[in-house]
Amino acid sequence: MLAILVAQPLVRRFERLGRRGMTQMLLAFDVFTIFGTVVFAFAGSFALAVMAYWATRVFRSLAGPVYATWLNTSIDDSSVRATVISMTNLGDSAGEWGSGPALGLLGNAFGIRTALAASAAALAPALLLYWRALRHQRPESELAERVPQRLCRLPRSV
Repeated sequence: MLAILVAQPLVRRFERLGRRGMTQMLLAFDVFTIFGTVVFAFAGSFALAVMAYWATRVFRSLAGPVYATWLNTSIDDSSVRATVISMTNLGDSAGEWGSGPALGLLGNAFGIRTALAASAAALAPALLLYWRALRHQRPESELAERVPQRLCRLPRSV
């Protein structure tokens, strides 16, 4: 319910975003999710833990539709898109299946705070992937400036 209340003002802005804007938004959502998870892990009070938990839930809820739209607009071929979505879901499930017991062992050995912080750290590679995607999604005006002038000339007619 909280995610719906937060999402309503963002709907109009979200509709105007291109792929680059969605990538930036996903990067920001993941940064806030990681930050919220770390705050939750090391919260000294119940109130701070509840606020961090709800903030993390909201950012994760908001990221889902943006990610689905970003993926669908980034891949033109529907058969490739279906394969990528399937592999993404498979990787997500494998990550949960594989990291869950490992984080549990870490929590048993070093405490729940350490396990929660490690789960936040496990999300960090996504930041690198979004950053890389941003580097490859330059605005069209910037790309036009980088094209050598000799490539822009039209061939002479014979």
